Amino acid sequence: MLFIGLGSVSYGQYVPKGKTSKAEMALSQGKLDIAKAEIDEAFKVDDKGKVTSSAKNWYTRGQIYKAIFLDDSTQYKDLAGENALEVAVESFNKVQEMEKETSSYVIFSGQELSQLYAYIVNEGAEKYIENEFETAYKSL
Repeated sequence: MLFIGLGSVSYGQYVPKGKTSKAEMALSQGKLDIAKAEIDEAFKVDDKGKVTSSAKNWYTRGQIYKAIFLDDSTQYKDLAGENALEVAVESFNKVQEMEKETSSYVIFSGQELSQLYAYIVNEGAEKYIENEFETAYKSL
């Protein structure tokens, strides 16, 4: 009986399970601050020095940081500082590395990357049309 109790204690030290689901739920409700907090918790290094290896976790992280990057309100813009786009792209690229080509996460992460690319190109084109050449150059 004593061994059963000790086993549950040792496994209970780091359990990010459920964090991704909570992050997805918060994202669907538009609560980006909560979504970011939950997904960041899921990506903390465990007691063995490992980070999550789940494509779902990486994909969800990408979606959250993409939403932060694209958010027009001032409420969530500062959540990730200047690197929201970088984290989103890194997350989607990680899914591409981890999964087989036929995985739905690979397909969806590829679509997300394409959308981000199109957004940035369009943003640069708009600035160019407005004769804001320096800003247009920086956005590309």
